[in-house]
Amino acid sequence: MYVTAPATLVSGAVTAGPLLLVAVQPDLGTAMSILFLWLGGLALAGMNRRTLVIILIAAVVLSFFSWQFLLRIIRRRGSNDYRSAP
Repeated sequence: MYVTAPATLVSGAVTAGPLLLVAVQPDLGTAMSILFLWLGGLALAGMNRRTLVIILIAAVVLSFFSWQFLLRIIRRRGSNDYRSAP
């Protein structure tokens, strides 16, 4: 039995909340860990291979977009990190 599309969307919506809250902070590693835990849970629940491929393609496209555009915006704003202080 495969995971249905509505179940995938609901679980993605539940995961998106904490994922976005962590990603707003400059903690990309934890956000990626949450994302991979969600994908692993879907794979263990019996996700269809076609759905997995679609999600991975969307992730590659979104990561390219965020690398090209969002990181430039963050770099322009400057770092508010306490470690950058002299």
